Amino acid sequence: MTAFTNYSSTNLQYGVQLAGDCYENVIDGNIIGFDINNESAPNLAGAISNISSKADTNIIINNVTN
Repeated sequence: MTAFTNYSSTNLQYGVQLAGDCYENVIDGNIIGFDINNESAPNLAGAISNISSKADTNIIINNVTN
């Protein structure tokens, strides 16, 4: 299995947002709020928002955030 790193930066909202009825998601190993050159590039609303109705079932680990 190949692991990929996702970058999420300079968005007008969150870098990653879990909302509604989403559940049992794994957000792991992402770089949020930095660009590919490791320069600060924050998302306007923040890095990660977990406001799902089943938020306690989502797993958010090993992310680098700004």
